[in-house]
Amino acid sequence: MKAPASIALGLRRTAWLAAGLFLLAALPARAQEDQQGGARAQTDESAERSAESSAGLIDGVTLGGGLVFYQGDLDTNPENNVFKFLGASNLSLLAGIDRRYAGGYTLGLELSYDRLAGKRQFGNNPPVLHFSNNLLSLNAVGSIDTGLFQKGVLRAFLGVGPTLMARPQYKGFSGGDGFTDDASFKNLGTRVRPNLALGINVQDAVRLGVRALPTDYVDGFTGVYFPFDQVVFLSVTYRFDLAD
Repeated sequence: MKAPASIALGLRRTAWLAAGLFLLAALPARAQEDQQGGARAQTDESAERSAESSAGLIDGVTLGGGLVFYQGDLDTNPENNVFKFLGASNLSLLAGIDRRYAGGYTLGLELSYDRLAGKRQFGNNPPVLHFSNNLLSLNAVGSIDTGLFQKGVLRAFLGVGPTLMARPQYKGFSGGDGFTDDASFKNLGTRVRPNLALGINVQDAVRLGVRALPTDYVDGFTGVYFPFDQVVFLSVTYRFDLAD
């Protein structure tokens, strides 16, 4: 009766020994596999960084055009009617360059032109006040892929820079084309002011945003409705990808 017991004990020992040998053999293989995986990850990360460093300074060039809507004391749409906004819109143009980084970040420079115009009559018999202005803005712009819907579909952007207000025109104010000493009117000529632009970019094809200006004299008039003048722009754009 001792033989079967010895055989069973031997089998158990053999099984434990086999299991031990298997673990001893598997652990180095797993460690080697982990090391290879880590090496591959480091290699991929290094390759990505190397690709970024070896790429050109400019990844893309964007051109676009569309409509700009002025909001201020002399706009023709105090009720904020959508159709009136479309009817009172003017030309907006855009050109820009950018560099895209891993993680969905983009940095670039944009040059834009916005043509503004408006008119308003206050009261029953006063003259109609007219103005026009030309805004030329150079902005440093940063954007990030929001990841909504799908990668690359929706990007949020923020830009800041100087705006040249070139050759503004005013008509209908007191004294013909002149101004009274009233602080509400200022006959300001060509000048430079800062601007802040923010909005969304849909698939590098449609851009909707607002440009805020820290002045209420873009239209030469202040103190009626808006504390600051601003413009809303809607553009159709095309980005030439130079990284491909």
